[in-house]
Amino acid sequence: MRKSLILSLVAALIAVAMPAFAGEGEFTLNLKSLVVGGRYVDLDSNSAKFNEYRDVSNGAAVPTLKIEGKNADLARWMMIELYNVGQRDARYAMFYDVSGKYSFALDYNKIPHRYMNDATLLLEEVSPGNFLVADPVQKSLQGLIDAQYAISKPGVSFAFLNGLVEPYLATAQRLDVGIQRDRLAARVDFGKSGNFGWGLEYKHENRTGSRPFGAAFGFGNVVELPEPIDYDIDDAKLGAEWRLGKGALRFGYTYSKFENNVDRLYWDNPFRFTDSTDASAYQAPSSSSVAGGSRGFAALNPDNKRDGFYANGNWRFGKKTYLNFSLNEFNLKQNEALTPFTLNTSILDPLGRAATNLNLLPQATADRKVTVTNASADFGTRFAEAFSLRLRYRYYDYDNKGEPIDFEGYVRYHGVWEDIPREAEPFGYTRDSLSGEVGWELGKGMRLGLEYKMDSMDRIDRDVESADDDVLRLTFDGRLGNMVVRAAIEDGSRSTSAYEEDATMPAGARRFDEAEKDYNRYNARLEWNPGEKWSFAVGVDDRKDEYNKSVFGLDSDEITTYNAELSFSLSEKSSLYAFYQVADRSVFMKSRQSGGTPSVSPLDNWEIAFDESNDYFGGGFTFGTEKVKVDLTASWAKSSGNADFSAYVGGQTLTGRPAGTTNATDIPNYEDIESLTAQAKVEYSLMKNVGLGFLYRYEDYSIDSFIIANLDDYLPAALLLNGNRGDYTGNVGAIYLKFTY
Repeated sequence: MRKSLILSLVAALIAVAMPAFAGEGEFTLNLKSLVVGGRYVDLDSNSAKFNEYRDVSNGAAVPTLKIEGKNADLARWMMIELYNVGQRDARYAMFYDVSGKYSFALDYNKIPHRYMNDATLLLEEVSPGNFLVADPVQKSLQGLIDAQYAISKPGVSFAFLNGLVEPYLATAQRLDVGIQRDRLAARVDFGKSGNFGWGLEYKHENRTGSRPFGAAFGFGNVVELPEPIDYDIDDAKLGAEWRLGKGALRFGYTYSKFENNVDRLYWDNPFRFTDSTDASAYQAPSSSSVAGGSRGFAALNPDNKRDGFYANGNWRFGKKTYLNFSLNEFNLKQNEALTPFTLNTSILDPLGRAATNLNLLPQATADRKVTVTNASADFGTRFAEAFSLRLRYRYYDYDNKGEPIDFEGYVRYHGVWEDIPREAEPFGYTRDSLSGEVGWELGKGMRLGLEYKMDSMDRIDRDVESADDDVLRLTFDGRLGNMVVRAAIEDGSRSTSAYEEDATMPAGARRFDEAEKDYNRYNARLEWNPGEKWSFAVGVDDRKDEYNKSVFGLDSDEITTYNAELSFSLSEKSSLYAFYQVADRSVFMKSRQSGGTPSVSPLDNWEIAFDESNDYFGGGFTFGTEKVKVDLTASWAKSSGNADFSAYVGGQTLTGRPAGTTNATDIPNYEDIESLTAQAKVEYSLMKNVGLGFLYRYEDYSIDSFIIANLDDYLPAALLLNGNRGDYTGNVGAIYLKFTY
C-alpha cells in the first residue's frame, strides 16, 4: 500500500510539473484529480460478506487519481484514471486519441469475490488440487471404525464418528475461501472518422483462489473442499466498419481460449486408508458398510476454444424505413482426456477387469464440438402518417456435433461398481423467434402498440422434441401535460409435443422449462414533474406463470414488483431524493416422495409453497455552499421468505419420519436477510483546487437462514468448511485530501 501511495504521488507530481517543461502548443499533462487519505475500519466479526465484492481495509488509501494530457487544438488527448490504487478492487485505465487517425484504450480491473472466512479444513493441500489426510491419522480412523463395526454395526453412528474427528478438527487449519479476478482489456481503433475503420481488441482474465466444492464418497461421507481456481481466459477480436451513406456494415473475426491450470481435483477419504468395496459402500461409514475408496477425484472445467466470424449492419431507406441485421457463427471445441471410472483399486467390472484401467473407457478423450449459428433481422417502417410496422426475426442453432458416448456401467461414489449402462448424449437445440408490431399514433405524444410474438424451439435428447410459445402484447405510451405514462399487458402460452415420461420420476412430473404453461404480465409506470424542482415516479410490474398440465413439478410462479421515486431540488447545489421498491414472489410446487422406484400412492404426495418478500428503501440529501459540501445517504434492504410444506399423514415425508406421524417440517427462515447502510461525507475547501474531506459509513448485516443455521465443522455425513459469511456490524471512517485542476 505504501508503494502504491508513493507511485501515485510521484505520478501526480510529474503530471503537475510537466507543463513547465513543455513549449507552448505542445502536448501537456495536468493533474485533474487526486484523492489521498487514510481509512479506519472497525468490524465486529470476520464475516466474508463485508468485503464480498470489494476491499475496504485499514491504512493509507488512494481512491482516485486522474491525469489528463492534451495539446492546444485537442488533436491529441489522453486520460489516465486510477481507482483504489493498490487494493484488490483496483481499476487502472488509460485512453489516448489522435483525432481522425486512431485511438487506444487500456483497462485493468481487479474484482474480488470472497465466499467465506475462517473455514475449517481437515485435509491439507500438498499441491494444487491434491488434498491429503496424514497417513497416521487416516490409518488410525479406519482402524477405530473397523473395530467398532466388528463389535456393533449400529455403533458406527454420528456420535461415534464425531468423537473420532473432533480432536483433529480442533487443531485443523483455518483458511479464507475466495477468488480474485484480474481482467485486462486493450483496444486500438484506426480510421474512426473516415468511411472505413477497423480495430483490434484483446482481453485477458486470470482467476485465482478457491471456492467451495462438494466432494463425496457416498451419502454418509461428504467432504467439502476449497476447489483451487487458477485459469486464464484470452479473447481477441479483429473487426472493421464500412460506412455506406445511409447505412453501415460491421464484420470481423473473434477467438477465445480457456485454459485451466488445475483441471483435476484429488482428495483423501478421511475414514479409509486402504481401498475396499461392497454393495453398500456408498453408504459408508455407517451401520450398512465401512468400505469404500481411500481416494476420490473429479474432473474440473476442461480447456476449450472458440472462434468464429460475425457481421451486422443497418440501413435506412428514405426517412421512414430501416433494416438492421446480424449474423454470426462460432465453433466451440474441447478434447479433454477422460478420467478413469475410479481410483479405488479394489473395484472390478463384471469381467474382472480393474475399474481404474483407462482401457475400460469407450474412448480416450471427450471429442466435443459445437457450432453455434445466430442470425437476426429487424425491419421497421411508417405508413399512412399515423401508423408504424416493425418485424423482428431471430434464428439460433446450437448444433452439437459430438457423438454419444456409451458406458457399460459406472462407479458409485468411488465405492462400488454399478452394472447399469449410462450414455452421455450430446444436447442441442434450434430456436426461432418471430414478432410483429403495429403502432398507432393517437395524437401528439401518444402511441398505442399491438405486438404478436411466436417462439419455437426444437430440442435433441430432451423430454419434449418441440415447444411453441405465443405471446400477444398491448402497449401504451403517452405524455399528458407534465406526466408521462407507459403501460403494457401481455398474454401468452406454451404448447409442446408429446412429453417423454422419465421412468425415474413420478408419472405426470414435468420439468418447468419444458412443461406447457399459460402466463400473463402487466406493467405500468407514471412519471410526474409538477414543477422545475419536483420529480415523482411510481410503477408496478406483475408476471404469473401457471403450469396447468403438470401433475407434479412447478405449479405456479408469480412475482409482483412496486416501486416509487421522489426527488426535489432545494437549490442549485442542494437536493433531496428517496426511493422504495418491494418485490413479492409466490411459488407453488407439488410432487410425490419415492424410494428406489417411483411411488404410485397418493398418500406419498407432498406440496410446498414459497412466499418471498424483498424490500429496498433509500434516500439521500446533498447540501452545498462555496466552501462546504455535505452528502448524506442511507439505504435499507430486507428479504424474508418461508416454505410451507404439506404432506399426507400415513405417507412418506421429506423429513424421513415413519408412516403415521406428523406432516413435513416447514421452513420459516428461508434466507431472511436484513441490511442497513448509512453514510455521511463532508468536503471543505481549504483553498483553490484543494479540499479536505471526512467520511463515515455504518453498515449492519444480518442473516437468518436454514442453509447456514446450526452448522458445525462436522455434521451427520458431512465434513464442512463452515466458514464465516454471516452477521456483521461495521464502521468505516476516512479522512482525505482532494486536489482538482
